[in-house]
Amino acid sequence: MALGLALTGLTNKTNGKKLWTLDTVSWWDELELVKDRRFKKLDLGPGKLVYEAVMPVQDTLELNNKYKKDFLQVFDADPMAKSHYRKREKMVGDLESRLNDPKLRFVRVWIFDWDY
Repeated sequence: MALGLALTGLTNKTNGKKLWTLDTVSWWDELELVKDRRFKKLDLGPGKLVYEAVMPVQDTLELNNKYKKDFLQVFDADPMAKSHYRKREKMVGDLESRLNDPKLRFVRVWIFDWDY
């Protein structure tokens, strides 16, 4: 089972305006997160595996800080992989700049099976 993760920035928790969506947050650990009590499994029918959490920005920042360390350290010791490191650094920086948007209050996190 291959899982993916997408984030959507919201102005409020229910019926909030969508500010942005990122579907390339590959450094978070989806298998670990589906065990997190904040994530609820959605019943979207047979064969549809989707978990969702709507969390405050601070919680999202904490998760990102937890997972980005390993993601960015992978290439530290390999001088030939600097371009890969810069690409990863840009991906993390893009998310962090979005999380600092003053209009942002909550982030919807979707974890889904790629077959979805």
